[in-house]
Amino acid sequence: MPHLYQSNNPDFIQTNNYVLRGFYEIPDDKFVFTHFNSDYKVDRKIWFEWMDILKRVPNGLLVFTVLTSNEHDTFIKQLMHDASLCGVKDKIMYIPKASRSQHFNRLQIFNLGLDTYRINGHTTNADLVCAGIPFITYTSDTYHNRVAKSILHQLDLDELVCYSYDEYKDKAVELATQPEYYARVKAKVVENRKKVMFNTYHYTRSFVNMIFSIWDSYHIREEERKEVKHLFLNEETEKLEDKIVPFEPIRLGKFNHHYIGIPETKWVFYENKKLPESCEPYILTKKRKQYLRDYANIQDSCVAFTTHGELYDVCESSLVDMNKRENDDIYGEPHGIWVREPIPDKEQQPDVSKTLNKDYQLPKISMVFIINKSMNLSEYVSKSSSYLYTQRYINAELIIISQHGEIDQNGKKFLFENINNITYIDITKENRDINTVLKENTRSNIIIEIKPEHFNDLFYVQNFYDKYMDKKTTDDSK
Repeated sequence: MPHLYQSNNPDFIQTNNYVLRGFYEIPDDKFVFTHFNSDYKVDRKIWFEWMDILKRVPNGLLVFTVLTSNEHDTFIKQLMHDASLCGVKDKIMYIPKASRSQHFNRLQIFNLGLDTYRINGHTTNADLVCAGIPFITYTSDTYHNRVAKSILHQLDLDELVCYSYDEYKDKAVELATQPEYYARVKAKVVENRKKVMFNTYHYTRSFVNMIFSIWDSYHIREEERKEVKHLFLNEETEKLEDKIVPFEPIRLGKFNHHYIGIPETKWVFYENKKLPESCEPYILTKKRKQYLRDYANIQDSCVAFTTHGELYDVCESSLVDMNKRENDDIYGEPHGIWVREPIPDKEQQPDVSKTLNKDYQLPKISMVFIINKSMNLSEYVSKSSSYLYTQRYINAELIIISQHGEIDQNGKKFLFENINNITYIDITKENRDINTVLKENTRSNIIIEIKPEHFNDLFYVQNFYDKYMDKKTTDDSK
């Protein structure tokens, strides 16, 4: 979508405040930060940053809820434990999940949303905008943590998009301690939210134009598309009506590059050019337009292809001009040749893992659980996995090393559903020591063995991590 992927109902926009702070026993003089994202989006790093914000805002209060955690009480206990470590437990308030209508009504008693970094709020941030409440975000380079940036851009509030934790915290403090600045930002949210974000007519027009633009990128037309038919709801008759509206083409990407890691080549188009007749294509295809580009792109041997469907695996000759017959065109497809060329050094994209969000220092912790032959396999896969879900807040993963052999079909299904967090290793197949297995299956520098007696100790891994970091800090200072 050219503007915003979300479609939001303008009927949900809140203009009246039906809930007072007194209902939640929140003093009127508090500047209330809020967090309503799902709990799996919260990690210990962002939580400590929020605690730091509360330290810097004397009248600050953070109101949060836990939406989806299976370990509801456990997660709250972890958060409050760390709030106590930071000395701001009295500035934290938990409120229970509410119905959608109740939630919309209560949003207006809050001042500022604090977005999560690991995965941004999607609907959660839209709800804040719906209530006229601004939020800040710490953005990155993936879809799930740049969504909030897109929302703020449509509100003309790019100033609330942050690129480091220091910037994120400074912006939160600035909004909380400068009432005039906060009032301007809040007014901008209210003024701009209906322009794109809560404008279903605009969204529908953009969506239809995008669909036709995609179609036209694949299919040859005899003439330019100038208008399209839309369905409109006649609010008086409550019936759908056809209307012809101008077509506004949307610029689409030329290729899906299908690369892993950092790209080393790019496709460059030379209009009205071709290879000499002495060069013979190794594939001839009837595919055209985007069909042709997609097809050529997945051919590892293809280094050049013409818009006539000629694919070449060698391109060492100089390009020559097409003659008039060859470059006669029908609408929508200029003729020429695409050549795969190395990306110059000055155009090389930096490795974002080394340049972007460098201060997101939340190391992966690998919990290792060994299931020996005397233990029940299904029981301890279940118990160790349950323990993992109490530790996701500290960015933990689970590696199960089994002496039982292959797991059953139900177990395989479970592991597949949790493939990002749990690794099951059958060491009966190969005669390898555990250290070698771990080196091959985790990049974590922090590895801790979990035993059954630890399952009831919520803070075992967290305390281990804190001691590890204290020792590392001491060693680094020597």
